[in-house]
Amino acid sequence: MDAGASPADLVQRQQRLDRVFLQGYVKGKDETFAGRLSGAKYPYEYIRTGKPMAGLIYYLEADNRIIYRLEFTGAPDKLRNLSDQTEFIARSFRLR
Repeated sequence: MDAGASPADLVQRQQRLDRVFLQGYVKGKDETFAGRLSGAKYPYEYIRTGKPMAGLIYYLEADNRIIYRLEFTGAPDKLRNLSDQTEFIARSFRLR
């Protein structure tokens, strides 16, 4: 990662890669994210082996040099049903 890249920069970079490499890629609305570590949240959908899939990536900024990435993937309906859990995990992520 480039020094000084923000979570929003990483979302933009990931979206460019996903458009190229994921079949049936559909971008969701990226959002800022606030928890113990703030950052950005990026949902998307795609097709894998003929089946619809969904992904959700959180970029959590620890400082100006360290950004953590949490990624969840699965069937779209299952990932939506787990949204409270993914939010809880991302919001509770912290440094020791």
